[in-house]
Amino acid sequence: MPFASVIIQKSYVGLYYMPVYTNPEMKKIFPLELLALLKGKSCFQIRISDARLVAHIKSALASGFRQYKKNGWA
Repeated sequence: MPFASVIIQKSYVGLYYMPVYTNPEMKKIFPLELLALLKGKSCFQIRISDARLVAHIKSALASGFRQYKKNGWA
């Protein structure tokens, strides 16, 4: 089961984060700062990086991984 991938584009870095696609309820745990970057169902378009945003992304990755383990996908 796909989990996440990163693609480097000309004007942003795309983080394709599948846990939010497979479980839309996960959006409720994300801070608004991170949700503002969500374009479509699972792609976060990251144009700037700072320590706070990186911390939000790490937290989201950890939460998604826990959910995948719970579902037996990891």
